[in-house]
Parts: sequence; structure tokens; C-alpha cells
Amino acid sequence: MQDNGYYSQGMMGQQQPSATSGKGMSIAALILGILGLALFCACGSFVLGPIAIILAIVVLATKRNGKSMAIAGIITGGLGIILSLVMLISFKDEINDFIYLSQNSQEIIKEYEEEGKIPDFVLEYGEKYGFDADEFMQQFIEGYRTGVAN
Repeated sequence: MQDNGYYSQGMMGQQQPSATSGKGMSIAALILGILGLALFCACGSFVLGPIAIILAIVVLATKRNGKSMAIAGIITGGLGIILSLVMLISFKDEINDFIYLSQNSQEIIKEYEEEGKIPDFVLEYGEKYGFDADEFMQQFIEGYRTGVAN
């Protein structure tokens, strides 16, 4: 058979897609989606979920292999984001109280030590979750002073 150059140039100039193209991205999307779903309580979904979704969309848009894993990556990434949002909305008041406690620690400690005043929300959580508010305040003060000393 004679080599006329056309066949060899045509094959050299084109890259053939490999059988595994896209599978790596699909696997990464799925793993990131699962991790985001597992870490939704720590709001890890807000970082990992969008990355998983973007990788999966790239796989689906470029018509690569691994479509089912890409779809699973979209689902798990999206579920993780939704669960994180639900958690933040559900615990909005508790999160705001924690922020208030951390931002006003010195004032709260001073009022407790001078007047024995415990913030109302600490008393409410003590009743709701069954812990001693005085003991909480003492541990809070000890932890605050230990943290400030370091």
C-alpha cells in the first residue's frame, strides 16, 4: 500500500477522544458532591457543591463519558447546598446569638462577674437543652480567658 501523505496527516492532525475522557471529571464531580453533602453541617456544601455542579455541567455539555456520574454529582452537590441553606435558616436565631456572644464577650463577662447577670438567650437555651446556665457562663469565661491568653 502506498502512503500518499493524506491519510497519515489527517490522523496526525486530529486527536481521537479517549474512552475515558470525562470520566475523571465525572468522578471528581461525584466525589465533591458527596463530600459537600456529608459536610453540609459545616457549610462545606457552599464550596464543594458549586464546584461539583460546574464540573458535571462541563462533562454533560461536552458530551463526554461518565454522564451518569456527572448527573449524580449535580444531584449530590445541589442537595448539599439545599441542606446547608435549610440548616442556616433553621438555626438563624442560634447563629445570631452565638455571634452576639462572641462579639460582646467582654461586656457579657463583666456583667456576669459584677452583677451575676446571665444573658436571656443563654437562660432560654439552658431550659430548652437542659444545661445549667451558671455552669455554662463559668466555662465560657474560662474558655475565653484561655483563648485570649494564647
